[in-house]
Amino acid sequence: MQNQPEEHEKINSENDEIQDDSPEIKDLVRESQESNTGLKIGTMNLSKFILYGVLSFIVIVLLASLSGYWKGITDRVNYQDQLVSTEASDQLVRAIMDMDSGNYSQAVTRLEYIIGLDPNFPGAADFLAQSLVILANPSPTPTVTPTPTITPTPTQDLGNIESLFNHAVSLGQAENWDELLSTLDQIRYIDIGYKTNEVNTLYFNALRNRGVNKILQDGLLESGIFDLNNAENYGVLDVQATNLRQWSEWYITGASFWAVDWVQTITYFQYIVPHAPNLMDSTFFFAKDRLATAEVIYPTEAVLRASNYLEQELYCEAHEIFDYVITFYGPLSEEYEDPSFIANNRCEDLLGTQQAP
Repeated sequence: MQNQPEEHEKINSENDEIQDDSPEIKDLVRESQESNTGLKIGTMNLSKFILYGVLSFIVIVLLASLSGYWKGITDRVNYQDQLVSTEASDQLVRAIMDMDSGNYSQAVTRLEYIIGLDPNFPGAADFLAQSLVILANPSPTPTVTPTPTITPTPTQDLGNIESLFNHAVSLGQAENWDELLSTLDQIRYIDIGYKTNEVNTLYFNALRNRGVNKILQDGLLESGIFDLNNAENYGVLDVQATNLRQWSEWYITGASFWAVDWVQTITYFQYIVPHAPNLMDSTFFFAKDRLATAEVIYPTEAVLRASNYLEQELYCEAHEIFDYVITFYGPLSEEYEDPSFIANNRCEDLLGTQQAP
């Protein structure tokens, strides 16, 4: 019986030790729980970060596409304005030539056409008014009145015009096309009939070569096309000039679809690159670089659009785009393989249902 108190004391002592250790155990448990909680929070934060990153990328792509869409529309409108301006300028040159040759009826027709294109086109209204006045008041047949003395008509200064012509020939040999055209205009102003064939040949060479230089060296495609069009008033263009004009027109058209319709952009630049890969516009963007850029951007935008069609249950539209990208740009990335497979199967089901009796 005397041993029982001693045993109770031992038990109480052990219990006290366990109780002393309890705060440390509790701290370990608490740290473990906090670590697990931190891991969960870190995982959640990582998931949110990835989600926000994906959403941000989608928003950036959409904003870029929208910006490109409006830019493309603006470029296409500007291109149409440039075409109108080029056509009007060409017709104005022809109208002036008609007036110089006395064909005022034809000049009126051309000038009215110009005003129909652009009522405010510079010079058109003034030249039209002049032509209409001359047509309404033709010069009367001169009546010879006898006079006691006849005053001889002063002769033209042929020395001056001959000097201008020789200077024009020298400018052509020096390939100074701008000054040559200015000199030829002076010759025509003094005497429209002076050495007609030779002056026309100089006009043709100046306009043809300046137009080619503007296209190949300066990237001034519209201005170069305008010069080549005017050169045709004096002669027939050679194959090089004709091809450059065609490629320049394709470049302008393809660029007008930039970020609006990538398929059209790619189509036009695929025509150009095999023949003139370094053809550029005033932005110094080579045709080959435009094509390469479009061929990178288009597949990415196309599969995003196809995925959007798939979400809208437009299965055949989605399948058509996926199939086009696969055919011309190779296999899809792994993330788009299943959507492409689903679009294909659902489209086949729809077509089968429509064809069933």
